[in-house]
Amino acid sequence: MSRIVSLIHSIILTATFSSVHASHLHDIDAVRGFLKDCPHYTSLPASRLFTTTYKHTAAGVFHYAHDESGAPVVLLGLRDDNGTYCNLGGMSNEDEVQELDAPLMQSLLSKTASREVMEESNGYYAHHPSDLERQPFIDVLTEQPLKGALLYRMYMKKVKKVDAAILLQASKEAHHSHNQEFLEFIWVPVEEIVGAVKKNCNTFLLGDDKSVSLFEPLFATLCTPSGIAFLNAIHTKGMISFFDKGLRALHNRLYVVQENAENHTSLGSQVHWVLPEMRLEKPVAELHYLDTLTPEGKRHTLRTYVVPTIAFGQNAWGQTSQVVRFNDLPFTTNLSAALDHKIFCDAVAAHGAAMVELKHKFPQTVELPQLTESAKWDANSPLTITRIHLRIVCNRQFNPIFFSYLK
Repeated sequence: MSRIVSLIHSIILTATFSSVHASHLHDIDAVRGFLKDCPHYTSLPASRLFTTTYKHTAAGVFHYAHDESGAPVVLLGLRDDNGTYCNLGGMSNEDEVQELDAPLMQSLLSKTASREVMEESNGYYAHHPSDLERQPFIDVLTEQPLKGALLYRMYMKKVKKVDAAILLQASKEAHHSHNQEFLEFIWVPVEEIVGAVKKNCNTFLLGDDKSVSLFEPLFATLCTPSGIAFLNAIHTKGMISFFDKGLRALHNRLYVVQENAENHTSLGSQVHWVLPEMRLEKPVAELHYLDTLTPEGKRHTLRTYVVPTIAFGQNAWGQTSQVVRFNDLPFTTNLSAALDHKIFCDAVAAHGAAMVELKHKFPQTVELPQLTESAKWDANSPLTITRIHLRIVCNRQFNPIFFSYLK
């Protein structure tokens, strides 16, 4: 029985990995070319086997474990250049680029991450590239003004905890500079990082007096939808499972991040018109009363709010930003007037296309007298073509009162 279960698990995992590997974007030039043709994409599936490009790709590993009390913790190192804490990782080396004459010897981001972790942990953590390729990861692509594009891949891997003092001692005793890039190692409770992401602040207090500032690119990666979901899974379940249905769509994704973005929590969140958290304030609207008759002939007064105009870049509450919940974590998304205008134009174009389609579906030979014989036809109906379209789409839920602001 155990062999059958193992076989089933292997088939499922193989299908998962194959679906990820199915992406045809295997290098940074292919990704940039795709995004140039489809600039509206902010996230897309990433290829598991991604080749390195010197000065334009980097990779690392986000190590998490459980401490003596069983609580999930994350390994971070204090950088020697800017005083921030980050995971183990770094840039791809020049000798790791793909050899065109030897396609089977291509260098992948998994090799970069494996080498960097081996160097920076001085061998205490050693992951084979093929092992890393089976781990969930997050890709972040940034367009840097001076250096050009940079794609960073961060693998998420559960490991056994090695005491931070041991890692630091090994770093001090190393003979090469690339083995001494961290001034300190610490294991940080995952709940502290979750709290920092929730507050959209990369600095938090560890204990009573120790201030920890996360490396800006690391923080931006953790603030992506995949990063938030992975942190939440580690925090609540202690691990990132391939069999978690809620995480499948967020495994192995690439996110396009603007350099020096002011609000990291809006990355990958291009969904507008999501209602903000419930508040006591009522939407900016006019209160309308309408007397109607019920089917039984009784008089009934309807009370409804009619929003005559909503400015681009605002929601119905007049807010320019709103709180959206993702995987039970609240984060703020800023509304964009330019993006709203584009969405509005797209909606108008779609509406026009729908009208043309409806026109083509009606027989062109039908004469007006034939239509007027129908009891449902009202030649004097006040409904405009827009309201007719809404009535078709909304069916019985359509109420002209709610759309009184439409022409």
